[in-house]
Amino acid sequence: MKAPILISLALFLGSSHDLSVKHEKGQVRRTSFTFEEQRSLSEMSSTMNGEAQGGMDDMQHEQSYGASGVFVDRTVESVDSKRTVFDREYEELGLEMAVQITPPFGESVDEEASGESDLEGETVRFTWDADDEEFDPAFPEGEDGDEDLLDGLSAEFPWASYLPEEGVAAEDEWDIAPEVLIQTIELGGDLSLTNDQEGMLGSAMTKVSGGRTGDYGGEMTATLVGLTEVDGRSQAEISLEVDVSIVQDNTEMARADMEQPDDLPEGAVVPDLKSAMVETTYEGEGTLVWDIEGGYLVSLEFELELESIQTVQLLVEFGGQSMDIEQVMSFEGERYMSIEVETE
Repeated sequence: MKAPILISLALFLGSSHDLSVKHEKGQVRRTSFTFEEQRSLSEMSSTMNGEAQGGMDDMQHEQSYGASGVFVDRTVESVDSKRTVFDREYEELGLEMAVQITPPFGESVDEEASGESDLEGETVRFTWDADDEEFDPAFPEGEDGDEDLLDGLSAEFPWASYLPEEGVAAEDEWDIAPEVLIQTIELGGDLSLTNDQEGMLGSAMTKVSGGRTGDYGGEMTATLVGLTEVDGRSQAEISLEVDVSIVQDNTEMARADMEQPDDLPEGAVVPDLKSAMVETTYEGEGTLVWDIEGGYLVSLEFELELESIQTVQLLVEFGGQSMDIEQVMSFEGERYMSIEVETE
């Protein structure tokens, strides 16, 4: 059936519409997500004691990433359209990663890895703590579970942060905090995705599960395009313009990856990692559809271009000499995100 595309006449007359999240006892919402990302090395440079080093022009580095999952939320208690107790079933969770590296010298790398989570198939009950103003996660009474799986979970999805604080009419614009995009990328929080892959992708999986905290910049702007009627329900279509950046300090994580084995040969040179910084910028567009009466997200899609600059600084001391090394890798790529919500 072809979806209606007529924009409500009331919008052209300047009618204002309140967009808000609503929860009622007994409701069930099924949230499905699919994320895809590809990136390629566009530039690489290295300096030693301030002098440029050659030999990096032929470096090739490709990365790909895909994540998908299904959350099923069941509202147990609600007050004034705000849920205070709800159960979330982690019905499906999965992750696919791949990397191909062809250096100008040395061995090439071609790895693939699949991630899974012990959360898959589990149900977690979130209960609102009015004193701390946050949800407390726990396994339902009578059910055993690994308490470590609860660490880092996010109870609320960031949909409310995409909505205006007051009523809006067609072509009205409002700003959205840049960190909301990163919260969407990290949907559900730390989902405890793991794999048995060693090497580069084993380390990358840890970073995926560890979250993307950092300093946010840029902006995200929303515009109410109009209303459509779908199966007798009014839905608001919102366009999104994205220019968001995040700067992450991954120094401690990188140091952990560089931990030396106990059987390191005597006299081996061990570099001292000074810093590992990553700056990622996302630019592009998105579309959000909101069910006005039901107060819930219908769908959210983003098509984004990304640029990521990774800067590593090392100190190597050998034979009475010190070498300050800085390596900069620039990646370019695309990220696609699709989220759909169904009511049961």
